[in-house]
Amino acid sequence: MNVRTFLKVASLSLLWGPMFLYINLAVKEIPPLTLGASRFAMAAIILFAILKFQGRSLPKDKATWKHFIVSGLTQNALPFTLASWSQQYIDSVLAAVLFATTPLFTMLMARLLHSGETLSYGKIVGATIGFGGVLALFLPGLSSGFQLTVWGMVAIIGSAVSIGLALVYTQKHMLGMPPLVAPTGQIITGFVLLMPLSLIIDKPFAMPVPSATAIGALLLITVLSTVVAFILYFRILESVTATEMSLTTYLNPVIAAILGVLILGETFGPSTFVGSGLIILGAAVVNGLRIPLLIRNPESCSHPTAPVTC
Repeated sequence: MNVRTFLKVASLSLLWGPMFLYINLAVKEIPPLTLGASRFAMAAIILFAILKFQGRSLPKDKATWKHFIVSGLTQNALPFTLASWSQQYIDSVLAAVLFATTPLFTMLMARLLHSGETLSYGKIVGATIGFGGVLALFLPGLSSGFQLTVWGMVAIIGSAVSIGLALVYTQKHMLGMPPLVAPTGQIITGFVLLMPLSLIIDKPFAMPVPSATAIGALLLITVLSTVVAFILYFRILESVTATEMSLTTYLNPVIAAILGVLILGETFGPSTFVGSGLIILGAAVVNGLRIPLLIRNPESCSHPTAPVTC
């Protein structure tokens, strides 16, 4: 990978990596369901306007919209809600690191759903290393029982599982659409799914007006981590390989960690260091990194797990 390619991919991580920081700031005043519904409503309006400006339109057939509903639930509404809920109880750094397990769960979902992806020895080694890292992060919390912190970690893992399922489903049913059509359809359905729940459960009309910090964080999630990130993502894909794009999977938690320490004052314990390293290493091995002595003849990964944001 040359310097120019690295800078392109790193620029995308600068949009996705801080999202956990933004969520941490916003969810203190805006409940998870309302936060998600607001994000998807604004992002849908912006993306739809861009599509119209480009002279494109959304599909009208029922089959495509059924796919949008499934992907909108698994790739947007459910994982973002779980990620937002979790950050009421865990740090943004821990959330970002656990979310980096997405490639591991994508591999497992591909196998379970018979997508045609082979489960090579290298992928088994990578998954074992990655899940060892998850165990290292969970052990301190489990030592004193299932506390809210543990449930927060479980929620983030659920978010990664949902994204893994969405990636496999999207690959099977939604390839070949024009740029921004699929994400716009997914985000619209994500809003439609979350808004009724937000009105019934959160009752946002009865909540106090959020502070400027919370509203600003919501706008950053919407504009930078959603709209701009999606547009940049599809443009970068035109000039880099999927393997090079997968670098964001490892850069995102690093950026989240730096911001969490500098802005939120979060700290690292020994288990966080060990768990983080194992998860990122495991995800890298699943995506084709060779470890001498452990993987002698790894299969080349021509279609690695594509990095996404919830």
